[in-house]
Amino acid sequence: EIVIGLPDEKLAPQIERVLVQEGINSRYVEAKRLKETGPYRLLQVAADYAVRGRFRDLAALARHPDVYAWLLGNLREGGHPPSALLAALDNFAADRLPARIDAERLEKDADLAEVRAVYSAIDYLLKPLVQPAQPLAAWVRPFRELLLRIYGSRELDRNKPDDRYLVEALEWTSAALATLAEVPPDLQPAVDAREAARVVLDALSGKSI
Repeated sequence: EIVIGLPDEKLAPQIERVLVQEGINSRYVEAKRLKETGPYRLLQVAADYAVRGRFRDLAALARHPDVYAWLLGNLREGGHPPSALLAALDNFAADRLPARIDAERLEKDADLAEVRAVYSAIDYLLKPLVQPAQPLAAWVRPFRELLLRIYGSRELDRNKPDDRYLVEALEWTSAALATLAEVPPDLQPAVDAREAARVVLDALSGKSI
């Protein structure tokens, strides 16, 4: 019933994320590129944060619509108001200008309860990716475990456009991960999570649903 016109198609993913956060269903009229889907962006940002530990990557991960939904489900029981989570990260960034999170300082500051809750939850979420460099195929299982933690409990209906996009994105991602496992061992370099994710994402970036 409502059409949103954009002067630049690159704005579409951001508009979609905002609409999802507001509980508004939307559909991009053009074919959806895999690099605009939740699983693709999840692997991209999660691997960046797991390796570099930068606050800006943590904030981007918390704003990922599917991670945000996961955070709400995990933190609501702890008494943290959903509306306070992202605001707490914004305020923390404005006041402290952090390059990285100092876990010890978070524990000592009672005013940073929401930031500490987000940090701890995402620290748990990304445990499979916080590992030293290892052969490329060894990253298949950690990446699949991350995807399972975010999407494993969701019920999806292929007749619904948003669900169909997600199902097909997960199928494409699973196929790309399976390809990693087929690389002969003597041709597999030792890489960190970020480098391994780049190999997977490069294989998906030009595809569309």
